[in-house]
Amino acid sequence: IHGSIHFLLIIGLLIVNGLVDSQKITLSPNVSWMVGALLILWILVTAWKTKTWILPIALLVYFVPQIILRSVFDWSELTSGLVGYAVAAITMTVAFIRESKQDQSNVSKH
Repeated sequence: IHGSIHFLLIIGLLIVNGLVDSQKITLSPNVSWMVGALLILWILVTAWKTKTWILPIALLVYFVPQIILRSVFDWSELTSGLVGYAVAAITMTVAFIRESKQDQSNVSKH
């Protein structure tokens, strides 16, 4: 029920967004870089304080391939996004499988 409500709210927002004219804010490139830098700093500080590095690592695994593919190989946004998603999904799946195998081996040793 909880997920369905969120899903329906998002669908409703997408429908209403097309029907209502709203003002748009356009930030300059310098302000965009500052906001991005502050968000990265916030993510790193939060990860350091909580000693949980999953979010920064997942963001790196997701965005670094996209940046490389778009800047070095001049791939489209869609293609580089799909490749970034696939790389992130595969990397996180392998990491979780390895972690669960290590947990199982630790349990069997005790």
